[in-house]
Amino acid sequence: MGRRLRVQAAVVATVLAGLITGTGCGDKTSSGPGAGAGPGTGSGSAVPAGAVVRVFVDDQAVAQIAQADLAAFPRLDSLLPEDARRLGTWAELTTVGASGANAVKAPSQAYPDLIPAVFVQDGAPAFGMFDPVELAKKGTARVAHTQIREIRITRLADGLRGQNDHQGGEVVDPSQLKIAITAPTGPHELTGPALLALPRVAQPDGGDHQGWDLIAVLDSLGLKDWKRLSLADAAGVSATLTRADLTPGKATAFLKLNRSGAIRFRVYSKTGTGWTTSADLRGLAAIKILE
Repeated sequence: MGRRLRVQAAVVATVLAGLITGTGCGDKTSSGPGAGAGPGTGSGSAVPAGAVVRVFVDDQAVAQIAQADLAAFPRLDSLLPEDARRLGTWAELTTVGASGANAVKAPSQAYPDLIPAVFVQDGAPAFGMFDPVELAKKGTARVAHTQIREIRITRLADGLRGQNDHQGGEVVDPSQLKIAITAPTGPHELTGPALLALPRVAQPDGGDHQGWDLIAVLDSLGLKDWKRLSLADAAGVSATLTRADLTPGKATAFLKLNRSGAIRFRVYSKTGTGWTTSADLRGLAAIKILE
């Protein structure tokens, strides 16, 4: 009887030791500057296909994204509660996945012209910062965090800061854009897909931004012989432009897709060694060819 008890005790001790060892091996967390804090932020194995990405705002769970939904390349801000959508209020964004935790501080300032979105890369959930046109085309992210399972957003302590950063909130789907064009020859329409299909050129002031020369856009619609036109935004603000005002290398009428999905129009004019802007319309809605 004593021998049996000793054997049973040895078996129990072995099992307990195994459980303790197994628990310790599965509880490793990342350390160092890239490590996150809070529950679920440790590194782990590769994220399996079909995984769900959990989204947290200020440590509160606000969304779960199934991998099947990532094929649409949804904007991250569109998946959040309305009061958390302003990118300018995000103090830090951290993704957690197979490589541990990766943080981006003040993403709206770090990438002022890029859009945060979630998508699938190499069969696993991913987060990326996209050029607006690339996102509309479901193209390549400028910055990508792959094999993720969590996204954690920390907002600024003063919630009112960053509210003037419109990037977030009301968003237009570029594929649904329609700009009405009135011409002496009849009505025309510039659609989002048609615009996105046109090659882009560098912004005249030498920055990294790209967009479209208005003359080239109108040429693509067969509207080549205009002399004067007016442009208006959704709020009714308008600007008048003459063809003679535009000289290659000196003055360019420029269109750019901004982060809210609207078309911004500006005229760039060469002044000395720099450029000045005028006729700024933030959401181009209509063009009327006057002559």
